[in-house]
Amino acid sequence: MLASSKQTKQSMPNSPLKKTKFSGVLGRLDEIDRSISQRIADLELGACIELFIVIPTLMFSPIGIPIFIVLSIFWFKSFVFVVSMVLGLIFSEGIKAMSCRPRPSLQAHKPLNITQHLMKIDSFSMPSGDALQSAVFAVVVAYHLQLTQLAYVLIPWAAFGRVYWGNHWIGDTVVGAFIGSFVSFVICFNFDSILIHNLF
Repeated sequence: MLASSKQTKQSMPNSPLKKTKFSGVLGRLDEIDRSISQRIADLELGACIELFIVIPTLMFSPIGIPIFIVLSIFWFKSFVFVVSMVLGLIFSEGIKAMSCRPRPSLQAHKPLNITQHLMKIDSFSMPSGDALQSAVFAVVVAYHLQLTQLAYVLIPWAAFGRVYWGNHWIGDTVVGAFIGSFVSFVICFNFDSILIHNLF
């Protein structure tokens, strides 16, 4: 049976940067987003299920991404993944600077929450970089290997983990996934031929 956490959670340090407070329709959506996200973050699923949740957390981390970059360059002989990732992250950092959305409380007490060791908890929340990276990965893999249905499962899988670990709100992951998907679709279907190489 799922239980809500009553343990103390680690909060994001106070940032000297200005934090945006939404109003009107955006404010209402923000409240709904925070409410639903907090319910997910409060879940206590235990170490066994967290072993499943942590897989995309490792994949789209400073551990996994360099491996995918090397594979894409040497195995697929393409710079599509690298270019899509860089462009997506540029958009991501720009939106973070504009939205200034604070992060939720980090669920540091959860047994397999390794994100506290892999992320900057003093950066802003919108959008989710990991959701963006999962979308780029899914699109590029689907494009090269034609495993569309299997590859796209990674996006909600990674997004759930970001909310469950207390790294992001749901809205952050939606925006991140959209940016990653849009950028990688544009690159794959318009610039793939010029990003193929025979250097190795």
